[in-house]
Amino acid sequence: MVTRVRDSSFFQRIRYRLREFLTPEKRAQLAQEAEEISRYGTASIKVKLQEQSVSSTVRMAEALRNVVECLEPFDNAAVLVGNLIVVKRTDETGKTKLTSQSTSTTIKNVLEDNPHILDNLQELEQLLQ
Repeated sequence: MVTRVRDSSFFQRIRYRLREFLTPEKRAQLAQEAEEISRYGTASIKVKLQEQSVSSTVRMAEALRNVVECLEPFDNAAVLVGNLIVVKRTDETGKTKLTSQSTSTTIKNVLEDNPHILDNLQELEQLLQ
């Protein structure tokens, strides 16, 4: 049998050697290990994605806090930050209302084309409704 392996092609020799090493029990064990590795890898990817999501949420909260601090000296103001719009409005009694909302691409485009809308809070509120 050894002479037959020597005379055969390279790939046939590899297949023959693998059959010697990979008994049905060994193949089943390797398949189970591969499945466990796949499961572990998927769980690891999910954990990394969750960590990135938490990290981006923290960064977004910090950015929003910074925007709110910048708006503090103003009675009425509106700021567009990415897809987020932050509006500060003070009524005649001095009570301040601060709102933030995500904007659609359409609204964002309208605001980019007409930046004066950010100066007129009534017009801005109509656009956001």
